[in-house]
Amino acid sequence: MRVALLAAFIFAAASPAFAEELFLACSGQGTYQDTSGTTVTVHNYGTSQSVSTYGTTTGQGVTVASVGFELTNSGARIRMPPVMTPSINVGSDAGWWPVDRLNITPTEITGRFTLNLFNKPSIRIDRVRGSIEVDGSFDYYFLGDCERIETPTATRF
Repeated sequence: MRVALLAAFIFAAASPAFAEELFLACSGQGTYQDTSGTTVTVHNYGTSQSVSTYGTTTGQGVTVASVGFELTNSGARIRMPPVMTPSINVGSDAGWWPVDRLNITPTEITGRFTLNLFNKPSIRIDRVRGSIEVDGSFDYYFLGDCERIETPTATRF
């Protein structure tokens, strides 16, 4: 009997299931890889000839934005700002990305989501401070403060 109770306790402690739903709205600042293109035309007035070329530049974009995070009995998902979504991605559900490798403790929630083959950002939510950190490849980073939303479908006004 004790072995069965101990096994049930260990299974329950290791399970990512949770008793309550959690909905967060997190405001902060994000950085991401930004690519822009430019066409340059050079004209030689002596020969009346023109040459055009197209070039791309890659830099770091910065945005002030909001991130959504939902934790339900069916799992977790995150909604990143559209400007931080790379053009080549694995697809999302209306902007929501499923979170895998979910780990929930009384003080933090961690996980990861897949934007594309090369970028699988990690998520860390500090449940004590109320902050979120999303850290990925190629200058992909978001840091913000979260507030709990009691009913995600309710309007504020």
